[in-house]
Amino acid sequence: MDATVVAIAGGGDDSVRRPLVSLTEEIHPYAEPPSPQRPLLDAAAAQPEQQRVASLDVFRGFTVAMMILVDDAGGACPGINHAPWFGVTVADFVMPAFLFIIGVSAALAFKKMPNKTASTKKAVARAIKLDFGCTGQTCKERSWMV
Repeated sequence: MDATVVAIAGGGDDSVRRPLVSLTEEIHPYAEPPSPQRPLLDAAAAQPEQQRVASLDVFRGFTVAMMILVDDAGGACPGINHAPWFGVTVADFVMPAFLFIIGVSAALAFKKMPNKTASTKKAVARAIKLDFGCTGQTCKERSWMV
């Protein structure tokens, strides 16, 4: 490389510049060469990168956009607002789309788990804890539940 690295010398005066490294010096990324006993990367970075399902990400993005559109413009355009009682509109497909995304994501996640029984127990226990936590907060806010 023939590029020269320079720095501003002095009190911020741009007229005086000096090279940080002379052209004859070599730049070494390590103070000492890495040893084979010490890994260069941590264990998490050494694992292969998880592949994402692009179509699921696109569908998730489309569903979020649809949710925002229904929420913000639903009152102005009756075609995308919730149907009063009978009928189906765009707004009625947002929640089922999210449930579909959750189901596919859970199936793909459990597919990679080595111990499916332990993973299922852990997921069910977490869901129950979250459900009771949300129910408990709702009960505290409702005066008729106390």
